[in-house]
Amino acid sequence: MLAETDFEVIRATREEDVPRGIVILDMSSPDLAKRFLHGTWRFPQELRARGDVVLAALSSESFADTRIADRLADIHSFFLDSDPPGSVRTTILASIRRRDLGEELKQSEARYRLLAENVGDVIWTWDLKKRAYDFISPSIERLRGLTVEEALAEDMRDSMTPDSYRRAMDKLRAGLESLGRGVRPGPITDYYDQPCKDGSVKTVEITTSVIYDESGAPAHVLGVSRDATERIRAREALESSLRKSELLFRELEHRVKNTLAMIASLLSLASDHVRHPEDAVLFEESQSRIQALALVYDKLLKSSDVAHIDLGTYLEDLCRSVASAFARDGGGVELQVNREEVKVNSKKAALIGLAVNELVTNALKYARRPGSVLALRLSVHASDGTLEVRFSDDGPGLPEGFQVDRAEGLGFLLVRSLVSQLEGSFEAETGSPGAAFRILLPRGE
Repeated sequence: MLAETDFEVIRATREEDVPRGIVILDMSSPDLAKRFLHGTWRFPQELRARGDVVLAALSSESFADTRIADRLADIHSFFLDSDPPGSVRTTILASIRRRDLGEELKQSEARYRLLAENVGDVIWTWDLKKRAYDFISPSIERLRGLTVEEALAEDMRDSMTPDSYRRAMDKLRAGLESLGRGVRPGPITDYYDQPCKDGSVKTVEITTSVIYDESGAPAHVLGVSRDATERIRAREALESSLRKSELLFRELEHRVKNTLAMIASLLSLASDHVRHPEDAVLFEESQSRIQALALVYDKLLKSSDVAHIDLGTYLEDLCRSVASAFARDGGGVELQVNREEVKVNSKKAALIGLAVNELVTNALKYARRPGSVLALRLSVHASDGTLEVRFSDDGPGLPEGFQVDRAEGLGFLLVRSLVSQLEGSFEAETGSPGAAFRILLPRGE
């Protein structure tokens, strides 16, 4: 019969003479059949262990014995000695495939077990029906000091602090409810507190996902746990340090602002005792400059961002403040503003503010006409890495032949110096009624 299956057949009567390959055990012998059925014959298991494909040729009497079901785990398959050659050949080929699949599965399991047992993270599965852990990798001992056996015997309620357990169950219920609506939940990562064997508590980052069975029903929760205790402590320490630094920074800003206000008050008191009007104007202009700086710190104190302020808002408030401080009987002032939200650091804001302060002061000093309203226009825009600040008035305009880079007045000297520190340009615009100036700066920070 075997000769008709196209396989090369080598017969052996002794166990030590059996070559590697496909081994068919002839169970027609009553003695061998008895040993096989009673489970006292270890040779089939040895053949499987060395990688052979093991089959049994059974007589109809042996096949009828109910004990045959207990012995099938020792071989890959069997056939009856009365089966036709075609059926025997099919059984042998199927057994080879079964052996190969078994080897592939064994190698795959070995690789995954090697990974699970040596990875630093703890890999675990939790049976949704039994509501119990059914696998936990050995790295649990490094994480919580428990053996695998101790961790497997632990209820999930005991593996977390009460608050963490409640949150975990809430997320599990939410995921199952999502499944009930036909939406499979994706992986979820959260932080939980877990007690250790030595009594300490560790903060653990756990990522969970659902494993489904063949029917698509949720069967297990797959989890990967990673110790995040030191990371959380470092983050909390950094956040605490940042909060302290912010408090100190705001306290410093507050003190600087108060100091500038005190200097401005002293200048105001001193100006009351000045004999010459020209000297009083110098005091007034110095007060205006100090107030421009104080306004920067006022904006920073009121902002959620301790390092940056909105330049357009700051310059608008500055212009209104200067116009109010220089109010005289010569007429009113109307300010028109066109600005974008442009965030700059405090240093840049202070320098630009001082420059605009000089331009506003000059306009209020020289462009106002008795009985008329002076119109001031301010615009702040940013584009293509460039910051543009324009300021103009509708006064009599600049003198004929005026060149801003050669103007020797203190105000223009200050503006040129301030803009130069910012690596920008300062120019007077022609063709407009009144005086118009433009400051161009690199956007930067």
